Amino acid sequence: MMKYGVLIACVTITVAAILNTAAAADKDGKVHAYETISVEQAKALKAIRNSYGTIPGLDKLYTDRKHANGLPYHIYVPKTLQAGKKYPLVTFLHGRSDLTLDTHKGFPKGLWSLPRVQKDHPHILFVPRYRTFKDMWVQEKFRAMVIEALDDLVKEFNGNRKSPNIDATRLYLTGFSQGGMGTWNYIMHYPRKFAAAAPLSGFHNGPRDVSQAEAIKHIPIWIFNGDGDKGVRGSRLSFQALKNAKARDVRYHEYKKQGHVIDDFAYFTTGFMDWMFAQKLTSLRSKTYTFPPVSKLPVQDGMPDPFARADGTRVKSKDDWLVQREYLKAMMAHYQYGVMPPRPEQFELAKVRSVSVFDAKALQELYAITLQRNGKKVTFHFDFIRPAERKRMPIIVKNDHNLFSSGKGGADTIAARHAVKRGYLLCRFERTEIAPDRANNRGKGVFPLYPEYDWGTIAAWAWGHSLVIDALDKLELADMKHIVVTGHSRGGKTALCAGIYDERIAITAPNSSGTGGTGSLRYFEKGQREQRLILHKKQFPHWWVSRFFDFGGKEDRLPYDAHTAKALIAPRAMFNAHARGDYWANPYGTELTYRAADRVFDWLDAKGKQGIHWRNGGHAQGEEDWLALLDFADWQFFKKKSKRSFSRLTYPDAKVPVTWKTP
Repeated sequence: MMKYGVLIACVTITVAAILNTAAAADKDGKVHAYETISVEQAKALKAIRNSYGTIPGLDKLYTDRKHANGLPYHIYVPKTLQAGKKYPLVTFLHGRSDLTLDTHKGFPKGLWSLPRVQKDHPHILFVPRYRTFKDMWVQEKFRAMVIEALDDLVKEFNGNRKSPNIDATRLYLTGFSQGGMGTWNYIMHYPRKFAAAAPLSGFHNGPRDVSQAEAIKHIPIWIFNGDGDKGVRGSRLSFQALKNAKARDVRYHEYKKQGHVIDDFAYFTTGFMDWMFAQKLTSLRSKTYTFPPVSKLPVQDGMPDPFARADGTRVKSKDDWLVQREYLKAMMAHYQYGVMPPRPEQFELAKVRSVSVFDAKALQELYAITLQRNGKKVTFHFDFIRPAERKRMPIIVKNDHNLFSSGKGGADTIAARHAVKRGYLLCRFERTEIAPDRANNRGKGVFPLYPEYDWGTIAAWAWGHSLVIDALDKLELADMKHIVVTGHSRGGKTALCAGIYDERIAITAPNSSGTGGTGSLRYFEKGQREQRLILHKKQFPHWWVSRFFDFGGKEDRLPYDAHTAKALIAPRAMFNAHARGDYWANPYGTELTYRAADRVFDWLDAKGKQGIHWRNGGHAQGEEDWLALLDFADWQFFKKKSKRSFSRLTYPDAKVPVTWKTP
């Protein structure tokens, strides 16, 4: 592999950067050294850039597209890339003046297409475009358009065996000027999407203090700026904030006597290309944050404030909430679920059988997924009933301890008949093949494949939801914008966990899930038996990480409750079916957390996205629960009205124990 430092030596300039310091505008008060590039060294970089030449007819190599949401963009897929092989993708955000230029040619857009760059670092290039000068990368709606187009691009390429695939763990983000602003903005809003980021001349849009830097300190970031640029103080400030937050890998290069425009040579700074393409996105790890033990946590007055940040301040805006979500997800992983590994890029998918059902109006198909890692192998099964016509359709995925194929479908088979009539595919997977439902199960299922992860059994089952979704996508049966996950009782706890950590899930629908699910961990109906963590520790120690049981008898010290978990689903849809007589699953506490979480849904402009449905009876997921779920899905997905109420309360006079207000 070519090393760009060697190229600099070829033009007789040694790029041994000069250390300099910048004043830290951070409460930590520490000043960290950064690297400065001299005028001579900058000239050497420009010489390297010029030595790479240009590509005649480059514009013909690009494909101009327009997403369904209206976003125009360019895509470049080198002909040298192999079908079916995964490649990284670089997203480049242009500056304001680039809207008036031919972006197919020259630098910086063209440099990613140059044969010498592609030879050493083959990749796919995604260049979203402003529509008019009124657009800006940092605008909420425009940002959402870009991310939607990027996500759909990944799905498109990865769903086509005849094209190169995109490695979703190697998505890189960079941009210049307003694009540099956008780069900062996007990693602040999507801190788990990009494997590395490189903002150039990005003004004051990065983190300004340690509290803001905390959310992105795990991302490898390389900052570039000229010292004569009016926005250089912003780059210095962000670098200092990240260093004081103990960022994993943050670098800053400042170019002497250079102004705003540095994008045509800064990318050739020694080692940058090799550094960027070496980065790979890892799963969410709670070690990014520091969480105290139970003894250090205060007793909470009522249901904890989901807007309370780690530094003692509160969320003030929806932008803050995106960062807060990651913090809360990490908190729940630390105290309750454990950390799940990333979904495997490859697995074996084999059809076992296919039979016609429901008077030949539907098919029932059984598949096996086999995973191999760490010298171990595990196979688990899923089956589904779908309309006979083969096409992508809305899917409902349920975790269970048996399959339709076992002949024990019961109410689920009745539900499948209703689902098929409405155009849905209803799937069940055998969760106990993924992880046995018993204590001391670490030697079975997926656990030996991932011995370095501390996840509990509920998290392992939730991870199974994501794999089944991947499989249905590979089979080209899943409408990836209309995904529902559900489960009953312990399966409901599982579905809730899946919905929190898999953003592809459009509706999370736990059924009668109780403690560790949608029921409060603190509040129970007077006179009814309370499902406390002490009981879980005795009966189900394998469900959660051991830290969760430290709260047994001290649930009032938990820094969250079930309303927090529900709020993490927003603004996606959340549906909870429950029975009034199912006291073991805590209907009273379930309704309280529903009402508390609804405040967050409303604040996020997701009013009506959270539904609850009550029926008489006990602990089951019966036909009435299924029909309510299908009605809710039809309403959310297709705007079909239902006679059912998805907000009627069973305990309307109960006081919600909340002392906090939305921002």
